[in-house]
Amino acid sequence: MLRAPVVSIYVNTHAFGRESAQDSVRFTDLVDDVATSLHRDGNNGSKQLLAPLRTLAADRDFWQHQHGSVAVFGNDYSWECFSLRAPGIETVAVDEIPFVLPLVPHVVEVTPFLLLALSKNAVRLFECDEDGANEVDGSRIPSSFEDALRFEDPQPQLQFHSTGGISIAHGHGIGDEVAKQRLDRFLHAVDRAIVEREEAPTRPMVLATVDSTASRFRHVSAYPTILDRHISGNPDRLSAQHLHEHALAIVRDRDFAARQDDIEHIRELIGTGNVDTHTDDIATSALTGRIATLFLADSDGVFRENGSDPDSRACALNRAVIDTVRNGGKVALAPAPLLDGIDAFAVTRW
Repeated sequence: MLRAPVVSIYVNTHAFGRESAQDSVRFTDLVDDVATSLHRDGNNGSKQLLAPLRTLAADRDFWQHQHGSVAVFGNDYSWECFSLRAPGIETVAVDEIPFVLPLVPHVVEVTPFLLLALSKNAVRLFECDEDGANEVDGSRIPSSFEDALRFEDPQPQLQFHSTGGISIAHGHGIGDEVAKQRLDRFLHAVDRAIVEREEAPTRPMVLATVDSTASRFRHVSAYPTILDRHISGNPDRLSAQHLHEHALAIVRDRDFAARQDDIEHIRELIGTGNVDTHTDDIATSALTGRIATLFLADSDGVFRENGSDPDSRACALNRAVIDTVRNGGKVALAPAPLLDGIDAFAVTRW
């Protein structure tokens, strides 16, 4: 934990154009606000304290390579700067602890997952998270239908008999049933390789393939967590980035639905003694390590208006977030309508 006084600054940024050039100007204005606050509190060392921020404000290359927003935390001894994907609240705070409350909307955890792009011509397996998709070493996974069945005889078997001196060949080609069996063996080979590679398969898997193959793979697979939705169509011409974008949307929807179910269940617990809804109670429970999960409503009412100083309620929630995480609990964002006007509630361990 940083030593007081701790400065926290949040500023929105832009990737290109004139607005990008103005980001450093806006950041300088916020640093000036911090200087005013420090001077008001009698801190005579504000010039030295804020020197690294003045240097950052003048770094043109830095401001030309940002996207959504930037969060900066520091004190006399150290500074940390974080680039965030999305814009958010612009504000400053000077307190005994970092003001992390505006970070919560940016911390949307996406479950790490697998993405299997599957066709007869190519098999690609990716390990994915929020940031991207990395194709895994395919040496243990069949690379195609031919690779999986390469030891089988692909030629139809012919039988001959003679009629009036003329040899007639009867071809027993691969009929529909045999073709289905070979497809199942291909899918089994892919599935077996993935299950063996995962050892204890827990990560959800998103399929990218044609509808019929997706249905068949789910039927033959031993993998326990294949998601119901898939990326429909032949994936061969789709890049890893394109596949990841579509798969990420599927996983986010799945995680969001799970959170909604959890929240609806927790709402039923309100009044049973296992849920705190008052800010003071939440702060006390967080400090004593009682909170298992702290839910904050996704609303400006919790995260404050741009530029406003933290009020007592925001400071209490901010400290509760830090204490919850410090004591092994989780912090999650909940859609405001699901909380029926409640800013936050905590599921307690006892």
